[in-house]
Amino acid sequence: MKEAAALLDWDGTLRRGYEIADWTNFLDESGKFDHEVAARQRDLILNYLAGKIAYSQAVFDVGVIYAEGLAGQKVEDTLALAPQFAKNDKAIFDFTPVLFEMLLKNNIKIALISNTPQVLLDEYKKHFGLSEVYGLQVGEQAGSWMNQVIMNPGLAQVKKKIVAELVNKYNIILGMGDTHEDAPLLESARIRLFLKPENKPNIRIPEVPQLEVVDENTVTKTVEAALAKIGIS
Repeated sequence: MKEAAALLDWDGTLRRGYEIADWTNFLDESGKFDHEVAARQRDLILNYLAGKIAYSQAVFDVGVIYAEGLAGQKVEDTLALAPQFAKNDKAIFDFTPVLFEMLLKNNIKIALISNTPQVLLDEYKKHFGLSEVYGLQVGEQAGSWMNQVIMNPGLAQVKKKIVAELVNKYNIILGMGDTHEDAPLLESARIRLFLKPENKPNIRIPEVPQLEVVDENTVTKTVEAALAKIGIS
């Protein structure tokens, strides 16, 4: 019998804003990211927020720019900064640790799928007791980062592939996201939640049957009620 699991997006779903942008700024301020490339990334996000760039294109471009700005930096330096950033991350929604605790209490494994850099998701995995995390991965060689994106799970086609693998491994109880790109997570789950997007242009609610729209104030109560309804509580 397969173990139960929840497949969750991170940015905009469990955390406010765009973590890759905040992390890039942090690395830039620490002298561990190309300063001109960091400025280009900020411009990209501003153009997206102004509705000039489609969401899928922005997700792709931000990954490419991240790899470019990180190229040549020592991997160990980046890894040394990740715990500090994650520990002081104030953008995580208040409901997130409560939701994690509820799911783990009910023996539901938690998997995150996001374009947040893998080095940060690895920190949250340790801190919150998550089972699996799939983030933006950049190539490395001889102890330094390369200008190469290995995987960007923010893209729908990549999410779809990861979800297919997880469906074979787990009984997916909960799926949750905040953009139409999260449809693969939602379609795989019995409980399907869409967190109302916060000021994101070019975002539509995916056409997924039995999808329930929630906000940060109703997530935990909705999940609790849904778990009880299917006999998990």
